[in-house]
Amino acid sequence: MIPAVRFEPKNMAGENLAYYYNEAVQKRAPLIFVDHDIFYPPFVHERMSAYIEAEPDIPHVSPYLLYPKSTGLPRPVWHMRNFLDQIKNAVWSDITWQFCDSFAFGFAYVPKKDWDALYSYVEFLNWRHVADEYCFFRWYNRYPQARIHWDCLVCHSHS
Repeated sequence: MIPAVRFEPKNMAGENLAYYYNEAVQKRAPLIFVDHDIFYPPFVHERMSAYIEAEPDIPHVSPYLLYPKSTGLPRPVWHMRNFLDQIKNAVWSDITWQFCDSFAFGFAYVPKKDWDALYSYVEFLNWRHVADEYCFFRWYNRYPQARIHWDCLVCHSHS
């Protein structure tokens, strides 16, 4: 099973990104990135690991809901988006999507070839900018979409 590394908010800056980069990328060992407030049953981890092992060259993401308290939107939305032409025209995902352009690192995998590019862009940024949609918009203009695994739902505890 692919290791899942939980990142705590107090260390969300370059320290965690450097750890992820050193452990996953330089050692070429895949890791699943897990945000500190994401919870999931063991079968989700096992299933996601199998998906990554079957397709290690594309990003993989587990969906979770964001609620009006954190988004300001009138209804809950899935945390993934697709960009129609620019960031202000992003569309929130629905359960018919198999791929997305933008996702948070809640429970996700990024392959080495894409992580190299992302890390070089974000290693000196504040963590809040790393998760910024604009960063992913720029990244996904050049890199592949992430596969969404609807049978690997996770819970985001504060959204």
